Amino acid sequence: MNSRAAPPRGARVKPIGIDLHMRTILSAAATLTLLLGGALGAPSACAEEYVIGIFTPRTGSAAKLGGTMRNGIALALEEAEDRGHFREGVHLSLKDYDDNAAPEVLAQRTEKLVRDNEIVLVIGPVFSTHAEVMAQYANRHAFPMLTPAVSAGVTDTGTWAFRSGVSPYRLIEDMTRGALSRLQARKVAVVYPAGNAGFASQAASVSRVVAQAGRLLVGQVGIDTDEQSFTDTAAALRTVSPDVIFFCMDAEPAGVLASRLRRAGVVNARLVFGPPAAQPALLEVGRQSVENALVVTDYLPELAGAQNKAFVAAYTQRFGKAPDRWAGLGYATGLIAAEAIRNAGPAPNRASVRAALERGTSFTLPLGQSKWTMDLHHEPRYAPAFFTIRGGAFAPLPDSP
Repeated sequence: MNSRAAPPRGARVKPIGIDLHMRTILSAAATLTLLLGGALGAPSACAEEYVIGIFTPRTGSAAKLGGTMRNGIALALEEAEDRGHFREGVHLSLKDYDDNAAPEVLAQRTEKLVRDNEIVLVIGPVFSTHAEVMAQYANRHAFPMLTPAVSAGVTDTGTWAFRSGVSPYRLIEDMTRGALSRLQARKVAVVYPAGNAGFASQAASVSRVVAQAGRLLVGQVGIDTDEQSFTDTAAALRTVSPDVIFFCMDAEPAGVLASRLRRAGVVNARLVFGPPAAQPALLEVGRQSVENALVVTDYLPELAGAQNKAFVAAYTQRFGKAPDRWAGLGYATGLIAAEAIRNAGPAPNRASVRAALERGTSFTLPLGQSKWTMDLHHEPRYAPAFFTIRGGAFAPLPDSP
């Protein structure tokens, strides 16, 4: 690991007599008492505000994703404050930044953030390319960052960068091993969109684990997204008769291809869908063709467990709809952040929050199989959750062995 930067000065703590937060933090009577106390020179209680900078895409094509993730983060932090997880008088305030920007613009925003001594922690950015840029600044200027981005390049930069999201190849490897164990497959095929490097890498991970398990790989097929390619792929897979077909692609094309496979007569193969396809669109497009399929992901609102049920209920009440995968990842990230601030001492600052993140290496989260851990190199680990599709809905299965 890289040598640690010198600890920065602490976050500024200031008395608050009016509402500076997203919610009212002092009653009118308490505010009046505080103001009168200051005017008369009498002792008065002081609220303490600690600011968290949140980088999510708020504009462009990823704005919806960024909005739901930000909702999950905010809900976790607000719940921690409401439930008294922090010392009395401590309040959190969120300062939003749009990370839908070119690297040079993101750099300018980061420089401004560095000069803002109120911020004790940065959550985000969401995407790995932006998070790697931010991580360089975090280690250069000594401020802690916690990102749901999944690139190992983020945490390789030094000791000030932390990740909540597990690397995709680890999820895909765990998915493949678990599916092979559950389904007892002998012949396996994997399909992915041609020309998509990320999905091609996932397909290669599936193929590698299949070979290591001693199963026969009968096809690793890159397909185009036109009707003829779907038809040709279905015909080719019917010829090799796989027991299991893994899908490394988004929900809608996965649902379309599943329908073409069934129409082509590929009726006995079990279908396995990875995290990108674990969305309602898979059910809406695939319909009966995806019934009884296996779905493996880190978050769905149908995830079993009391912690997730409470989150889904609170999120739905607050925002009027169930959380999606990005909201779930945001909520889990927010829980880790809240615990770090709680454990950062009586007056959290950037150095003490970083130290608390370093110590927080094991949590129970509504994510995957619920056990989240982090190793000495800030690499997070959690096993994915397994679902089946039953009656047109995702149904959780018992945790994998």
